[in-house]
Amino acid sequence: MSDTLDQPIIRDTIKPTQPKKYEVAKNGFDSEIIYGSIDSNRYDNKMKEMHLYGDAFVTYENKELKADYIILQMETNIAEARISKVKKNSIKPTFKDGDKIYKYNTLKYNFETEKGYVENAITQEGEFQIHGERTKFVSAKNDSLFGNDVIYNANSIITTCDHDHPHFGFRAKKLKVVSEKVAVFGPSNLELGGVPTPIWIPFGVYPLVEGTSSGFIFPQNYEFNSRQLGFGLQGFGWYFPINDYVHMKLTADYYTRGSFGLYLNTTYNKKYKYSGRLDISYNNRITEVTDSPDPISAKGYAIRFNHSQDSKAHPFINVGGSINIIANDNQRRINNDVSSVLTSTYTSNFFYRHSMPRSPFSFKLGLSHNQNTNSGVVNITLPDVQLNMNTIYPFERKNRGGNEEAWYEKIAFDYDAKMKSFVQTTDSTMFSQEMYDDIKTGLNQQVSTGFSSRVFKHFNFVVNANYDETWVLNTIDRDIIQIPTVDSFKDTLITNTNAGFESFRTYGASVGLNTQLFATATFKKGKIRGIRHTLKPSIGFRYAPNTRDIYRDTIYYTDLERAPEIYTRFDQGPFNSPSFSDLQSQLTYAFNSVLELKLWSKKDSTEKKVRLFDNLNVSGNYNFAADSLKWSRININSTTRLFKGATTLTTRWSFDPYMEDGNSSVNKLLWKENKKIARLESGQIRLSNRLTVKKIREAIFGGKSKDKTQESKAFGPFDESQLETKLESNNDSPFTNANDPQKRVGTELITFESILDNITIDHNIVYTFTGNNNIVNAKLQTHSLGISGTIPLTDKWKISVGNFGYDFVQNGPTYARVTFTRSLHCWDMNFSWSPSIDTYSFSIGVRSSALSFLKYNYGQNNVDGLIGRF
Repeated sequence: MSDTLDQPIIRDTIKPTQPKKYEVAKNGFDSEIIYGSIDSNRYDNKMKEMHLYGDAFVTYENKELKADYIILQMETNIAEARISKVKKNSIKPTFKDGDKIYKYNTLKYNFETEKGYVENAITQEGEFQIHGERTKFVSAKNDSLFGNDVIYNANSIITTCDHDHPHFGFRAKKLKVVSEKVAVFGPSNLELGGVPTPIWIPFGVYPLVEGTSSGFIFPQNYEFNSRQLGFGLQGFGWYFPINDYVHMKLTADYYTRGSFGLYLNTTYNKKYKYSGRLDISYNNRITEVTDSPDPISAKGYAIRFNHSQDSKAHPFINVGGSINIIANDNQRRINNDVSSVLTSTYTSNFFYRHSMPRSPFSFKLGLSHNQNTNSGVVNITLPDVQLNMNTIYPFERKNRGGNEEAWYEKIAFDYDAKMKSFVQTTDSTMFSQEMYDDIKTGLNQQVSTGFSSRVFKHFNFVVNANYDETWVLNTIDRDIIQIPTVDSFKDTLITNTNAGFESFRTYGASVGLNTQLFATATFKKGKIRGIRHTLKPSIGFRYAPNTRDIYRDTIYYTDLERAPEIYTRFDQGPFNSPSFSDLQSQLTYAFNSVLELKLWSKKDSTEKKVRLFDNLNVSGNYNFAADSLKWSRININSTTRLFKGATTLTTRWSFDPYMEDGNSSVNKLLWKENKKIARLESGQIRLSNRLTVKKIREAIFGGKSKDKTQESKAFGPFDESQLETKLESNNDSPFTNANDPQKRVGTELITFESILDNITIDHNIVYTFTGNNNIVNAKLQTHSLGISGTIPLTDKWKISVGNFGYDFVQNGPTYARVTFTRSLHCWDMNFSWSPSIDTYSFSIGVRSSALSFLKYNYGQNNVDGLIGRF
């Protein structure tokens, strides 16, 4: 028997079948087309069409089509979307391409060629909405020129109004939009409410790139009827985005009678580093007056700079501050707003700070400035260098552990140094050679040491000593010269500035003892359940040598009836005039009181604390070194806040313990003569009230309000939104539409009670008292009532009141500004009136930053209101 492995293998004669190869169509889809609907689907086999009803959708890649009714042609891959004629309140079909959403009435879109045809399309491009009567859409794949989605529109409107029938827009026969790049159109006509106007634009190019780009800034305001200025364009210019961090805007104002203004606005922002803004303006107002044949030119400028450093930018270095420099009262002359008209003081403070870690010192380099536009006085300090040391305890043991602190470890030491250059000038001579010649420079150093310790358990014993030294590079001297007049000579005081190093110093020491005393009384019944009086008395002794005689100079007039002039050569220095004094050996005293009540509330059965006096301070001293008038004046001041802080009552009094002869005190105590402790020399009572109508209403009604439903019914007939909805339901005007998404539906109506909630009432009364020869004269120095805030009459009407009030002392109104504002969907209308400066303005314009030049202004500015009357 042979092995079968040796037998030959018989092979199968049937040839194996090869797998079939299928060719993929070159024009096939890259992704799956997904479609469906909520209501129902119907397939027309004859027409090869799929009909989708009710919230239908077709999705392909990042493109999505939604409508109430969609017809999908299966062979041609064309989708046609329509508004349902059966369904009530049918929404417009939408087509989403990535982040872009388009609305339309009818659309045909080929998913294979990615081209579409639309009727009555609404395209959103940034702030603009483009309404196209007929629109053709070409995808980026089929656009060989731009490589972007391109939209061609015929008979389109460019607008920023989101109404179905835009209230305004530019009508163009042809328009081409390259998505996210640019929109280009030919001649276009401005339409208002569908009515053409005589305003035409020959062509338009609008950049649609997200972010910033340079371009022309249309006028932001207009002047039509100024008698002094003529016709004017305000705020036109050019915008420069220099880079991602710095943006610049150059604008100008121009008036036909010669006045003009130039403005530079620069903003910068670097994330986690710094941010700031620089504003520079120059204005030249040319006006005419009756008494002069030549026009008057008033020039002025303003410099404003703000810089802030992010807290994460550097751990111990900080740079920031603000600079506000105004020349020739520029803000008040140019602007009509409340802030510009009422502000008379401007300040600047810019600094570089270094905390100097691992040391007790901190360093500051800066500049400061303040000016008063009423007086024209300007004070500038540059540089202002400060080196400050935190309090140190040089004798403190480092490894004290749990041992008791020794008395010498409580000895403290402080040091501060200042170096500055200071000049006082005027706004008309600022940055002139005269200003630089008057600069005064100096260095001030202050050293102090102190010690405090508790004695007799309840008393705090304090010892202090201080030394102050100042170096200056400029001093003054004064002289009296005689200037000849017609028949005699007149004494005239002159001041000369001398350059050269000089110095002066002051020093002193003091000891003090203070404690706290408490007195409490409680009651079980009644409204008042407790009284607590906290008294903080202190007594001390201070010594300082006589420095007045060392540095004092005296000059005499030839006219002996005139008092001699007493001054020091260090007056008007960089650290102001020094406070030199006679020999001081003073016993000082002070009492600080706080009085509190505990009141029982029946409403919630709780006890509440109320302060009757926030503070009541009494202070004075007795000078052992004085040859007369050893007792000082007794100073008393107090502060009380009532009605949860709405009312503040402050008083300030000064009493003299000596007799009076004429207007001067004589060395005779009132106690010895009349058995009186002191007489009133001066005093002041100030009552300030600041309330809102809402707080007054809550105080009267206890915070309770009526049921919201009842309020709505009570006030409903007067609500404007209800009235407009009724009008719109019977009106097919393009101005109205009951389906407007901006209409209030189902929101809470404005109630009559809450209309005045935001109104603030300010009431101020100041009485001053002066004593002279035992007669006290009282004078009402200030009595004014002011109202400010916003009154929302409806959801579209509001009244803004700024500083509207009356000054009962001057018997006249305060500076007031009243503004009526009406929201007109995509437009705003307002009327402003400032009776104090005789100005008013009426404006109506588009609510859009891109088309803000579409506005009309009519009114009277401050130039015509004030200058035009003289």
